[in-house]
Amino acid sequence: MANNCEYCNAPIHFMQVTMIQPPESVVRTITDRPDYIRIGDPLHGGEIKVYYSAEDPAEGERLVMAAFKIRDLAQRLLAETSVTMLDPTPLSQRMNA
Repeated sequence: MANNCEYCNAPIHFMQVTMIQPPESVVRTITDRPDYIRIGDPLHGGEIKVYYSAEDPAEGERLVMAAFKIRDLAQRLLAETSVTMLDPTPLSQRMNA
């Protein structure tokens, strides 16, 4: 569709724009792990929040240890060069190295 400018008679082109709605937020409430602990610092290597139940210390310990392992993996992967990132070795094997 083209119209002309009422002042200079130059063609004006209109473009149809489709507005895209952002995805809806999903809020998930987990009631079986009401307690949490923050591990690390957002400015120094990253922070992980571990949700656990204080009523089950063994599960809490397992979750914290898993979080430390994942955080360590993330820091090591970040420190590697892009050439190393192309290494076809599965992450689970690199994590145990």
